[in-house]
Amino acid sequence: MLSGCDEIITYGLDSTLGISRKKMPLDVKEMSVEPEFGKGDQAKKIKSIKIRKKVFRKTVYTVVNHSADMDVPRFYIDHNAGVKYGGFVITTEGDSKFPNARIKNVTGFSRYMFRIAKNATLVFEVDEHAFFTEHLNVDYGLETFIEKRMPKLVVNELMDPKWEGPIRKAEASRKQRAALSTIFYSRSWIDRNATMLPVDIVKAVSMITKMKESLKEHQSTMQVKNAYQSEIFKNQERLRLNIKSMEKMAESPLLRRYMQDLDKEEDQLIATRELMSKLKEEEKSLTAQIGKLTLDMEKMRKIELQKLDE
Repeated sequence: MLSGCDEIITYGLDSTLGISRKKMPLDVKEMSVEPEFGKGDQAKKIKSIKIRKKVFRKTVYTVVNHSADMDVPRFYIDHNAGVKYGGFVITTEGDSKFPNARIKNVTGFSRYMFRIAKNATLVFEVDEHAFFTEHLNVDYGLETFIEKRMPKLVVNELMDPKWEGPIRKAEASRKQRAALSTIFYSRSWIDRNATMLPVDIVKAVSMITKMKESLKEHQSTMQVKNAYQSEIFKNQERLRLNIKSMEKMAESPLLRRYMQDLDKEEDQLIATRELMSKLKEEEKSLTAQIGKLTLDMEKMRKIELQKLDE
């Protein structure tokens, strides 16, 4: 052992003393809140929220002297501070009964000395605290912080009210950037983002969405008509075979019926072909319009993203 140091040596069990230690739940309190800004050309943009916190740690020691006829003149408690958050600092010197109980104090360690009377119980609390900083990155969203934490922080004077506006603006910009980064042509996307994006972009997305829905309907109709057209070909083939088998029965009512059915099938085929031709032209026109609108919207999107980065 180094010269000048002391050490307590355990030499065996002492059943006359009952000793317990209980660590209480950590208590965390926010001390101050302020925004952190970017560097260089981003010096005016909020990048994160810095929250300075203080953590309180309490340990309760309970010592019972079971002896009915003997005091304990010197009882020592060696307490080691917590190591989380960069290390806790032990703040307890003593209590009301033993105000100067701490007889040794170095970084991360304190020793306390007590006298415990016979049949007496000693309850001694050791307090510690540590500081740490929480950083809320704007890119991960501040909605919960703004709605649930920020009002209380302002009321408790832990955050300057002047930062409320800039923080809300930073969150609004993040939402805009997220919406502009991934555009979906759907009504649900429009409903979610219509209030936070420029009107021209919302209109363009809405028009493209409607056109895409119309194009999908056209394509679905064309598939149905193609199948119908194939069915007409099959029926016509069947009717031609029936007619050919009845060549020698020119006056047969059944033959006349087959001929009428064939004429009807041919009229339906002509009408279907005309409709298919019209649908194809409309599909071609819709595809061209969607392509042009998408290019225009993409230009607007890039301009808005550049504004958000300024």
